[in-house]
Amino acid sequence: MNKTVSICLIIVLSLLTLVLTGLFIFLMSGNSFNWSFSFNTYSEKLVESKEVSDVASLNVDSQNVDVLFEKSNDDKVYIELYSENNVDHSIDVVDSKVNVKFYDKEVFRFFKKNSRILIKLPENYENELVITSTTGDIKFQSFEKLSPIIKLGTGDIKADKLNEVEITSTTGDIKISELNAINCKTVTGDVKINRVNIANIHGTTGDVKIQEINYSADITLTTGNVKITKFDVKENSSINLTTGDVKIESHSGAYIETTNNVGDVKLNNNDRTLEKTLKISVRTGDIKVN
Repeated sequence: MNKTVSICLIIVLSLLTLVLTGLFIFLMSGNSFNWSFSFNTYSEKLVESKEVSDVASLNVDSQNVDVLFEKSNDDKVYIELYSENNVDHSIDVVDSKVNVKFYDKEVFRFFKKNSRILIKLPENYENELVITSTTGDIKFQSFEKLSPIIKLGTGDIKADKLNEVEITSTTGDIKISELNAINCKTVTGDVKINRVNIANIHGTTGDVKIQEINYSADITLTTGNVKITKFDVKENSSINLTTGDVKIESHSGAYIETTNNVGDVKLNNNDRTLEKTLKISVRTGDIKVN
């Protein structure tokens, strides 16, 4: 074996040793992550289930699993936990209060299917729902009276229809078809809504796209664009961007007041006699309102 090959072999073995040592330290420190090649298919292995009547509050605590909400056919709440991995799970019911815990502790999940929580709620469920998730997607069917509180580390949120929602998210996109009000704080991710009355959205990085706002908005972004197709302003509102563009294709009900340091401003149909005001502030970027 020549000298060059020996040196290369030593380098490779040294790097491998560093990687394995780092992995060992990471796992021993109690952290978790998933290397998964499951092609986004869900496990059908039921590990625990429960049906509950007269639920006053529902608290879901999950890690590395998706949480799915579907409609039930009666007034009961059905909870089903599915996984083929190493999991920590429990469903506790005390005085009409339901606590669900489901942690997928698997590290390497090569070709294993994803874990999930399936919760079936009555269509008119309107009691307390709190979801705390480290990693995983959260999906809702249409629940017109549901007002969940969501605390999510990494993952996407999708919903057909909700009443109100409060979201704190670190990384992931939010997509909701229709709701009355959203109060959202995100770090990284886009927010897309078809129709909403009250939109309070504060984010660091990501775009906000809303088809229709029918009452008010308070939107603040550090980096990202805001696009609103139709905005019927019925209460004083504001849009504040550090870097990004604001585009409103159609508006009514408010005088547009703008502040812009670097960029172009184009306003059409701006009526100073209107009582309500929509304040738009962009430090670097364009403003266009029709």
